[in-house]
Amino acid sequence: MSKGNLKIKCSSPKIKLGDISYNAQLIIQEINGAKEKEVDLLLFPELCLCGYTLRDMLSSDVIVEACEREIVRIANETARTGVCAVIGSVARVGGKLYNCAFVIEKGIIKGIVPKSKLPKKSPFGENRVFYEPSDEFEIIEEFGGTVFGTKAIFDILDTKFGIIIGSARENAREIVEKGGRILLNPTAEIVTVTMEDDRRNVCKTISYENNCTLVMCNSGETESTTDGLFAPHKIVCQNGIVLAEEKAFDKEISDPVCEIDVDSASKSEPQRYEKSVGNSQTPFILNDSLKMDKRCALILDIQSHALARRLVSTYSKTMVVGISGGLDSTLALIVMVKACDLLGWDRKSIVAITMPCFGTTKRTKSNAMELCNELGVTLKEIDILEATRIHLRDIGHDEGIRNVTYENAQARERTQILMDIANDTNGIVVGTGDLSEVALGWATYNGDHMAMYNVNSDIPKTLVRCLVNYYAKNTRESVAKILFDILDTPVSPELLPANEKGDIEQKTEDLVGPYDLHDYFLYNFVGRGYKLSKIYALAKEAFVNRFDEDTIYKWLVVFIKRFITQQFKRSASPEGIKVGSVSLSPRGDFNLPSDMSYQAFLDELEQYK
Repeated sequence: MSKGNLKIKCSSPKIKLGDISYNAQLIIQEINGAKEKEVDLLLFPELCLCGYTLRDMLSSDVIVEACEREIVRIANETARTGVCAVIGSVARVGGKLYNCAFVIEKGIIKGIVPKSKLPKKSPFGENRVFYEPSDEFEIIEEFGGTVFGTKAIFDILDTKFGIIIGSARENAREIVEKGGRILLNPTAEIVTVTMEDDRRNVCKTISYENNCTLVMCNSGETESTTDGLFAPHKIVCQNGIVLAEEKAFDKEISDPVCEIDVDSASKSEPQRYEKSVGNSQTPFILNDSLKMDKRCALILDIQSHALARRLVSTYSKTMVVGISGGLDSTLALIVMVKACDLLGWDRKSIVAITMPCFGTTKRTKSNAMELCNELGVTLKEIDILEATRIHLRDIGHDEGIRNVTYENAQARERTQILMDIANDTNGIVVGTGDLSEVALGWATYNGDHMAMYNVNSDIPKTLVRCLVNYYAKNTRESVAKILFDILDTPVSPELLPANEKGDIEQKTEDLVGPYDLHDYFLYNFVGRGYKLSKIYALAKEAFVNRFDEDTIYKWLVVFIKRFITQQFKRSASPEGIKVGSVSLSPRGDFNLPSDMSYQAFLDELEQYK
């Protein structure tokens, strides 16, 4: 306590998943460091002792027993610091496992607060591992006999505080009514393009409505990147006002210490984040160019930090990518370059491979090679024409029959090369397929459908274009010139020969429909849960000056048929990074049986045509 104020600090240590002893030592060091800064109250993230993303391993006896042992060690080794620490860990009480926050002060475990509301839909499976507690307080025998309850109140320097874990903020009012002046909120939530704004506004609203101080501390980037990137977002709000904040990817601030006046009663109306994007033709893109530039920067940060984390956790030495001169592989290469720079790696550790075959045009190949040279990455050219011809002969396929077998043989040959070179260079294959392609199943199964980590899997095609354009506007002229030509090139898989002029003959949007329409359908069908009839009505309004009603109807039917029937590809998709609110990861974001019929959707649409 300094000059009547309480000193609070949030800390998101760089833990090792499942290494409880290592993590405990980090926490002990953080508590000792907090003592030197005269911190009174130190908040750690949700389940930081073991790692939030351990999933089913959270219930392992080895993990649980190690957590029980190390939480006692932390208490014993920090007894003389005078710091009150709130630490996220598992706890077994009465034979049941709970997601808890331990309150430790002067060597004593003063209480354990379990998480009261487990998320029903989560890729991390909390509701499979943990129990939800009752609302009753109890003194438990475990951990030396201490209080256990969701609405427990604790004292520090004559100030009362309570704890709400994750998004279970329903207990805030009751804690405040019992005298709690401070609400501590340990969380573990992935970074998305709107998450920081959402968190900030929730914190401001809760602290304003309850006339209290709310302190939120989120997990750091060393959690698993299987389905999302975590980042140490930290906020201190008092009566609707942000007193201190460390945002994801902040370079200048690290674990800020904030002094708060717990007797302050000033109020101001909290700003609220408006989620609605209206009936825009491009719902994934903001109309405000300055805000969109800021969002593009954040998305590229999310992608590159996630990739960097995956490279470290897999002990990889290289990144391997197939570079085509198209938008998707261009965005992936940009992300790889940013990840390389984050890690301090030589850009030559990026192995970009161009693999010309039947449909490769001079324009796309030239752009791919020039871009790689400008960015300073390793470039390899492997012509797959002869290998593909040998393969087609081996399986008895006439090269003159340019069907799906002819096309997919090229895609699978390319993927085999990428995988083998990744093995040979101790690297990973970085996938390039985007969210629009994932939704439509526009990928060759076990061809470009497959990778070791996909950085674009949550980015719709319209947003891919926006991101590449943003990067082009903020890089040197020689790189920008190439990027702008790539942006001007028709989208194509280039699996069929070029026309007589050497230009792209096979154009994706002629085959599956305009991506502007499909991204609009995807956003409203998955993101908003609208019926097809409503999407059709809204699309006619949004695209009134671009597409007639029959065209919109035609491609909406194509969308729903492909979306339903191509689920089998999504079910076997590689891991990728979550970026926005619309995601199709089969590991927790969108679950659909591969055998489902689309007829009910068509029947509903037909009624309102």
